[in-house]
Amino acid sequence: RVLQSKSYRPLGAIKDKVADVRIIAATNENLQEAVREGRFRSDLYYRLHEAVIEIPRLRDCKEDIMPLANFFLKLYDRHTDKEIKCISKEAQRALVSHTWPGNVRELKSCIMRAMLLCENEIIDVEDLQLSQSTLTEEALDFDEQERKINRERILWALKQCNGIKRDAAKMLEMSHTTFYARMKEYGIPTNKL
Repeated sequence: RVLQSKSYRPLGAIKDKVADVRIIAATNENLQEAVREGRFRSDLYYRLHEAVIEIPRLRDCKEDIMPLANFFLKLYDRHTDKEIKCISKEAQRALVSHTWPGNVRELKSCIMRAMLLCENEIIDVEDLQLSQSTLTEEALDFDEQERKINRERILWALKQCNGIKRDAAKMLEMSHTTFYARMKEYGIPTNKL
């Protein structure tokens, strides 16, 4: 009703209120096809279909790969005590030539993983581990990959902080309760050093 009439009635109220909102929705589903197949309501589709912004796949925007990779490098740099300065030219070529089936999320995870694995101040092609992900790219579950990387970050922070959870939580800019919840979620024993 809100989408159709731009009004709603709160529970227990006797008068309608005006809803001055815009709905922003995202999907990786082809909604026109879903409407044709009866998997998505056509009336809802036409109400939501005021303006469509199609974001191309990362592999179709190769010029965006390195600026994004450098952004993620700077973003995660403050979470590590490593002084990683840049990504090698060879690693840059590997990043640009990768197909990125997981789009920006996969690139973000790749840079995070590379920073954890990097043992000097320049990320090299071996740190990216792209050959492994390329072999199984269709089978990869990127949510699971991200979970593994987040688990590795927590373990790394615990190691850096000699097992002191409050310090590790602070290093990762998490509250102590969130840190404990993540440890539980990722199956990390609370007595883990």
